[in-house]
Amino acid sequence: MVPHVVLSCLLAASPSAAQPPPPSAADAVAKAVEASELLQKALGFKLKPTGFVAGHVVFNTGSAAPSGDAPFFAAANSKTVYRAGARPWEGSGSLVITGRQSRFGVEAGFNINRWFDADAVLEFDLWALYLPNIPPGITAGTVRLRLAYAQVGTKYFKLLVGQALSVVAPRYPTSIGHLAVAAFTQAGFLWQRIPQVTALFNVPLAFAPPLFGAPRLFAAVSAARPLSGDHETAAVIVFDTQDPGSASLLPLLQARAGLDSTYLTLGVSGQLGAESYQLTNNTGAPRAKKLVETWLAAADAKFSLAGFTLQGQAFVGANVNGMFGMTGIRRSQSPIRNASGQVTGQALDDVRSLNAVGGWVQAMGPVWPGVAEWFVGAGVEHTVQVDLLADGTRLTNGALQAGLMFPVHKHLDAGLESYHVISRYRSSGNPIAWNDSLTAMMRVKL
Repeated sequence: MVPHVVLSCLLAASPSAAQPPPPSAADAVAKAVEASELLQKALGFKLKPTGFVAGHVVFNTGSAAPSGDAPFFAAANSKTVYRAGARPWEGSGSLVITGRQSRFGVEAGFNINRWFDADAVLEFDLWALYLPNIPPGITAGTVRLRLAYAQVGTKYFKLLVGQALSVVAPRYPTSIGHLAVAAFTQAGFLWQRIPQVTALFNVPLAFAPPLFGAPRLFAAVSAARPLSGDHETAAVIVFDTQDPGSASLLPLLQARAGLDSTYLTLGVSGQLGAESYQLTNNTGAPRAKKLVETWLAAADAKFSLAGFTLQGQAFVGANVNGMFGMTGIRRSQSPIRNASGQVTGQALDDVRSLNAVGGWVQAMGPVWPGVAEWFVGAGVEHTVQVDLLADGTRLTNGALQAGLMFPVHKHLDAGLESYHVISRYRSSGNPIAWNDSLTAMMRVKL
């Protein structure tokens, strides 16, 4: 009798005889996702939510412009707290806590037949309300459309229609603080989410050995909605009203071609367009229209091996502020006077494109695989025709970046980033402005 009781107790206490724990909420979600994926695969259709909720804490020294959330140049005469005789609490600066760089969207796709499939992307963030005419003190974000495009085709050819990333901006620099506004904006990185019709070509090099990492030739040709930087505020016009780009009645042509593989990507790209400006006489009456060109030539590269990545891009162009570049046009004006000799306005005598050069480079690698990763980068943009710049105009803008990322989980990461901006102005006073930005970020991803 006693051995039987002892045996019963041992069986009850053994792991094999223990009751399995009840399924957790995470297990239930995982099984629901798995079932949904199997159903979508069987039906030839996919629907995937995308996005993340990101919280940022940003500490700036010096005047951060245009936004303390993610600065990309410093206001004229701005200085950091490190200047001689200054105490940290006496210097100009800001402390920003924000969640408006969060992002959400959906990706969809289905097979049309054995040769063709279709995909669509719809993506929003909360970065809106950053406009010159909003009431002061607004800290809440408003929904902004980032991406809205559909594409159809095969693995060799696709036709894309809608608002998508510009084909001349093939990759974005890694950043913790610049999730809504890309790092190195106006410091060597030209980019835009722009309405377009784009043909995408891919030619796999099947004869290449596997050692080369499945190389392919690619090309993209795009006819994009014409847009321009506003010639008075230097901000891209966001309303659906006529601007100098659309007034020209010509599309913005963009293209990129090159070689891509697992380890190496090489590309060249270009842009060509025109803007139409209404010139006026000394009474303010229209006298002629002038087409002003915008053009761009660029080269980019990316090299990845054993967890390390080196990437960058360089460009030369004219009137590129429609692509979030620093340099646009120079307006020549003269005063309009009434019969009494009083100045009542400004006549637009001439408009000229300003040439610029720039580029950026970034390196990334693991500190400890799966625990921490580092990234460092630098970028610069410079206006070539300094003699055409008005007094007080930025002529050079540079940025230095260093950061750490902590991939805690596939749905959770965090990071720290130091982003230092130096802006040089054409000015008889203090021509150099500084901004130091230190950002901490925590993000939950879908």
